[in-house]
Amino acid sequence: MQHRFIQNFILKLIGILTVIVSVAPLPVIADEKNQGNFDFASVEQLAQELSRQDYRPPVKIKGAENLSYDDYRMIRFRPNKALWRGNSLFEMHFFHTGFLFQNPVNVFVIENGIAKEVRYSRDMFDVAPQVSKKLPSDANNNFAGIKFVYPLHKADTKDDVAVFLGASYFRMLGRGDHFGLSARGLAIDTAEPEGEEFPSFSKFWIIKPGENDSFLTLFALLESPSISGAYRFTIRPAQQTTIDVSATLYPRNTSKKIGIAPLTSMYLRGEADLRSSDDFRPEVHDSDALLMHTGSAGEWLFRPLIHRHDGVRITRFLDIDPRGFGLIQRDRLYDNYLDLETHSEERPDFWIKPLNKWGAGSVELVEIPSNFETNDNIVAYWVANEPLQSPFNLAYRITAGRGFVNSGLAEVKRTMIQTVDASQFGGDNETTEARRYLLDFSSDELRSLGDDQPVHPEISLSSGRFQNLTIEKNRTGGEWRVTFVAIREKNTTTDMRLSLNLHGTKLSETWLYLWDE
Repeated sequence: MQHRFIQNFILKLIGILTVIVSVAPLPVIADEKNQGNFDFASVEQLAQELSRQDYRPPVKIKGAENLSYDDYRMIRFRPNKALWRGNSLFEMHFFHTGFLFQNPVNVFVIENGIAKEVRYSRDMFDVAPQVSKKLPSDANNNFAGIKFVYPLHKADTKDDVAVFLGASYFRMLGRGDHFGLSARGLAIDTAEPEGEEFPSFSKFWIIKPGENDSFLTLFALLESPSISGAYRFTIRPAQQTTIDVSATLYPRNTSKKIGIAPLTSMYLRGEADLRSSDDFRPEVHDSDALLMHTGSAGEWLFRPLIHRHDGVRITRFLDIDPRGFGLIQRDRLYDNYLDLETHSEERPDFWIKPLNKWGAGSVELVEIPSNFETNDNIVAYWVANEPLQSPFNLAYRITAGRGFVNSGLAEVKRTMIQTVDASQFGGDNETTEARRYLLDFSSDELRSLGDDQPVHPEISLSSGRFQNLTIEKNRTGGEWRVTFVAIREKNTTTDMRLSLNLHGTKLSETWLYLWDE
């Protein structure tokens, strides 16, 4: 739970560290022995060597745990200490250790094949006097993470583009986005009874960008008890920012469940949630659905996220060589959030596109009960059917932005649910229960169709039955609404699927829903 809290804290912290461009001296870089032609193969060799040794947990910075949440917010990186300031479109900023971020990371810059470590200095940070006395005075390295800024919107302003902070978490933004969900290097044993293992990036190497380079490449070393890995990230800021990820993994323990390309988000309440609330906001979430493009059938699956009341839910979507999956924020209307602080309508979608063959496996969606929006309680990742062999090579692209994933089909715009009296539909309220589902679909093609066109909903239920299936066009917005009532025996689970077709041609994504509470 601590790691899920970390991400909400990062979101607030990042806003403090956004700065405006101005020319200033570069931070000092420590002289190191010439390492020759340092490249990604060098990181792979280091990761492989570590995998053959017993795992050594990171040494926490002594005293970092003494900083409270409020203390940590009073440590601010000084803009005039940014690396490459005035010499590149990119700048690199640093996060200090403290509070929950007690493990230091080593940061190196590669120039002409030589890697030199960035030297930590206290004067790189503005620290409130009451906090300064709590910081350790003898630490040689107090960096907890890094941030990259770039002129994403205006030529004279550097905007946040990517942040690496906390275990193997990282975030990215497209143009106009607000920070929301996170990506991670790996997820290990997520939602398993023995507990989750959190790998960490312990070292970063950044290739010094040229003056006008519009992309940035960095390497990272990942370490955990079960695996070590070498990661290469290539960041390209744009309307939809992309990060190409290449990784070589060296498992120590092949019995672990390894989640590939994990995404982590928050879902507290949405339009389909049946619980009452005294919150003034109609909806509270950073993402509202899992979207998947299958490799086996080329089908687009849309699964709205669900607020869990009791117990963790794990849903697996079997596939072979998936074409893509992601956590998305489809609801983009401010009126559905009414939050002037978080602006949830501006949270980015994250889309994972494999760049090599992933074989047989499943996208796994984990939904965790939570009563607080500070908890990232949604996780999605790919799990291969076969244990990872050493070395295991992985390549994929993460794209961040809003509304850019285009299936060419009608989208599920909203899912609404209403509890109804089962006795009105041939059941009894002692042993059966009933719900009315209302689904809105939208596309240019649907809007262009006359309301007399024979658009047909194809529906199936794994158990129970449905009644009163109807479809009609909304003349105001051109959306088409499907309504049906599902009836089931109490304490059973029902999987539902629904899509639209016209004259035998599929018109929409396939809506999926799991009724298990």
